[in-house]
Amino acid sequence: MTLKRVLVYCLPLLVILLGLALRFYHLENVSGFDYDQETAAWWVKSLLVDHKISAIGQEISVGGIHIGPWYYYLLSLFYWLFKLDPLAASVMTTLFSVLTMILVYRVGRALFNRQTALLSLLIYALSYRVIFYDHTTSPSNFSMLLSLLLLYSVIQVHKGKLIWVVVLAFASGLAFSVHPTVVLLIPSAIFLILNTLRGKRLANKVLLMLSVLVFLLVISPLLIFEVRHGYPTLAGIVKLAPETSNFNFSVSLIHLLTNLKTILENIEILILTTSFNGFLSFFIFAVLVRKLYHQKVLHYFLLWFLPLFLILSFYPLHVPEYYFLPIFPLGIIYFSYWLYASLRTKKIILVGLLGGIFLLNLYRFMIYSNGLGLTYKKQAVQYIISESRGEKFRISYWTDLGLYSGFEYLFYLYRVQKTDDPTIVRRFVIVVPANKTGDLTKKQKSFSGIKVVEENL
Repeated sequence: MTLKRVLVYCLPLLVILLGLALRFYHLENVSGFDYDQETAAWWVKSLLVDHKISAIGQEISVGGIHIGPWYYYLLSLFYWLFKLDPLAASVMTTLFSVLTMILVYRVGRALFNRQTALLSLLIYALSYRVIFYDHTTSPSNFSMLLSLLLLYSVIQVHKGKLIWVVVLAFASGLAFSVHPTVVLLIPSAIFLILNTLRGKRLANKVLLMLSVLVFLLVISPLLIFEVRHGYPTLAGIVKLAPETSNFNFSVSLIHLLTNLKTILENIEILILTTSFNGFLSFFIFAVLVRKLYHQKVLHYFLLWFLPLFLILSFYPLHVPEYYFLPIFPLGIIYFSYWLYASLRTKKIILVGLLGGIFLLNLYRFMIYSNGLGLTYKKQAVQYIISESRGEKFRISYWTDLGLYSGFEYLFYLYRVQKTDDPTIVRRFVIVVPANKTGDLTKKQKSFSGIKVVEENL
């Protein structure tokens, strides 16, 4: 085997291993344990310790609408292996990032060529911002994985590998356990599949029936919950509909432009760690639309991009950037194609540019610090345990809004003897952020962004 062929097969593996190593580096220090993570931890505790099986996962920002339970079922396996330690969630998402990296490479190669696939993988694996998402454990962070799996399944079916219809059905079912934005991609996938299978024989219809069965089996816990509890998800959607139907052209146009700016800016940040207000991304994709106008690879991107983009432009609530996670990997792949097509005859410039991108991301990665990370919350709780010396005590929180999450589960995990009894005079106050000023005469200790103050009332 020639050196060139060895590099062709080994380079993607080496890049994936490097990406995995970066994600595991100081994992507990940078991993957060905030509201979403604590909610998941209590869900898992309810299953593993209290033996209460739930057919739903977390409630989303639209009241009454829940995602399915499969993310939490999978999370329970890792929590069981780690004896309920929250680090289990970070390990799980880090390991699954390998599958996402593989799909980035496979989709890039299927849409364009091996060189584009390798560039896409390199940028995705080393992206400081992508690593940040992989450290933030929540169901929505599987959006990129499922988005790529849906698209790759469509591409494989288009190539005649019809068994991938079943994979697509499986991924579509899992989308209901991840985030509604991934569910919005299913109509595009079905449209592309039906267009491919049009006019095929009965055997393919049997395969479609099998796919429907797989899809129904995967979403069956959520369906059972809906039937048993009077269709709360449907009621939540109906409740949201009147707000959405109050069409105001100027407001919708502002939402549309805001969402477009969010997408373009975040693609730049994913690649370059900084934003050029979306202008660079807009220029690149305008060039690609013109270049790829008559090619199916453009159709894939538009059918993935437009439904999600347009529907969220009519969404009346705030649209954070992670709602667009399903689009971001494709943005990296298409950017990589533009980069390769523009500089394939200027390899020195290409290598220099990639080196610059790598150094920028490595620098941001190395200076990043999460002062409220899981490690520091554990240290604060363990310090309280040590100082209490087995005596009962009370806990109070002096925190900014939304920054008190995670501690209560850790108190449970370490079997802390805390109480709400007002006659207990010993109290510890957890202060977040640690720079909040108070009575400096009281005994206190800081753990990065967290401070513990001991009081005797």
